[in-house]
Amino acid sequence: MFSRSMVLVLLVLPAAASAQTAPQPVVLKGLELLAAGHCRDGIGAWTSSWTGQDAALKRTQLLNSCDFLDQMGSVSGYDVLRTVDVTRHLQRVYIVLRTDVQPVYFMVLAYAPKDELKINTVNWNTDPDKVIPADVLPAQNPGR
Repeated sequence: MFSRSMVLVLLVLPAAASAQTAPQPVVLKGLELLAAGHCRDGIGAWTSSWTGQDAALKRTQLLNSCDFLDQMGSVSGYDVLRTVDVTRHLQRVYIVLRTDVQPVYFMVLAYAPKDELKINTVNWNTDPDKVIPADVLPAQNPGR
């Protein structure tokens, strides 16, 4: 026979297991700009701390990809699929950007090598299998 406290524990456990950390403010800033239809500003906010020749090239490629993202129509918002705190200095955020044409999947990596948190990586694609791991979102085309 279950006691009242055992039933309470069983009811609370699933809620605790599904809780996750909120995305860092620097991640949310870029997302809000993307959701408002300002792709270049959102990408710019995420990549403003990137330095060096390789970083400049990656930043330019991301900014140029805004032209393709604009073809997806207007953005009606975003959904955070999962936030993964890899360490206390490293957070991965998996996001779906809701556009008129189709969902666009993002992975943003927030990293704090010292005190200041910055975006280290931004990956996005219209194919979730190229951005979102299967433990976050089951494969759309398994076996590919």
